Amino acid sequence: MISFVNDPDELKGRRALVTGGSRGIGGAIVRRLLSAGAQVVAVARNPVEDFPADAALDPGDVSSLEGVQAIVEQTSAIFGGVDILVNNAASGSHLSRWFTDDSRFRMAGRLNTNFFSAVRLTAALLPGMLERKSGAIVNISSLAALTPPSGAMIHYSSAKAAMNAWSKTLATEVAPHGVRVNTVTPRQRRHAWSGCSPRRLYEGRLALPRRP
Repeated sequence: MISFVNDPDELKGRRALVTGGSRGIGGAIVRRLLSAGAQVVAVARNPVEDFPADAALDPGDVSSLEGVQAIVEQTSAIFGGVDILVNNAASGSHLSRWFTDDSRFRMAGRLNTNFFSAVRLTAALLPGMLERKSGAIVNISSLAALTPPSGAMIHYSSAKAAMNAWSKTLATEVAPHGVRVNTVTPRQRRHAWSGCSPRRLYEGRLALPRRP
């Protein structure tokens, strides 16, 4: 367990939405935000027993437009808006013979979860941030975007590469309006769907909204 020395009021009053927030990197982000005083909704289809009691859990589906709309409505009902969006949801299962017709169809589904879910959620929540002239969007990428591990993971590395390019362009567009967009690229870690060796995650400070 990673421990932090925090100001418990650093993000007091801030409202955060974290996708893929029940375990792993997403679970750590949820706990970090809570420890800094933020109110947090975590979107996760598979809840865990040790999920923080102080956070709300939404078993929403980020892979469809309808699912994203439902998540936004649920979060708005709880908080009234979102100041911090962390797009962390991802699916990285291997695709065998990814160049066949069947695998290309499945690849489209993986791209939907790994990239377009972030685009949809951002599109839904960004107008409120622009109106308030304040907000932070943090997109969790991967080293796979820079060094694809194998053809069987092409859907994942392609989605993360797209996320990097989209994030950089979006950041340039919305920065003059008080909204920050950052991409965080952790080092490799062991996932349930990967065979990579566990490594220490890159520890960096998230680009969170400054207190007024």
